[in-house]
Amino acid sequence: EEKKEFVLELADKKDLKQMKEEMESLKKEIKKEDFVNQRFLKEMQIIYQLLSGKKLEELGENLKNALAATTKIIDSNEIGRYCFSIEELKLWYLIVLSEKGSKENEYNISVLNRIKRDMDERKWDEEERVKLYPYVIYTLCELYEKEEKWDYVLEYSNAALHLLRENKRTSCILPLMKYILKAMDQRNKENIS
Repeated sequence: EEKKEFVLELADKKDLKQMKEEMESLKKEIKKEDFVNQRFLKEMQIIYQLLSGKKLEELGENLKNALAATTKIIDSNEIGRYCFSIEELKLWYLIVLSEKGSKENEYNISVLNRIKRDMDERKWDEEERVKLYPYVIYTLCELYEKEEKWDYVLEYSNAALHLLRENKRTSCILPLMKYILKAMDQRNKENIS
């Protein structure tokens, strides 16, 4: 666990040389059947690649491989049918982000809504939930804006803001508030017409 924390610290410091060395050392220590730590290592490799200048869009397959380390279910239709960990849902979210430009809006909305529903229906630790939920909502609002579905934008943004307030967190607050204002403005325009 100490080595994992150290690798995370190196990522925060963007010390790529030492991060790579520590990941190589960790790779030798982690047993093949230690799926959770295998996934962690794959996630750190993705972070390393991002810090090295790769774009998220280039890492879709790597994200799927990281997800496959702890689950053999890599069909987005299964979100909500099976219990995924919060880490696995984060990977699903990143997969959607990596494929957003190449997939239809409807597909991305569908996957993100399954993640949202899973996080709404299951009893997640609030500290863990608040780390992902606002970002899922923000991305959903971004997609719903393209389709001018302002009721969803308003409802979802308010739910995310409520969660953030309850947990005294500020991540994503400004973009979510902008979506609320934009949705309210659009609804007012529709009511005037």
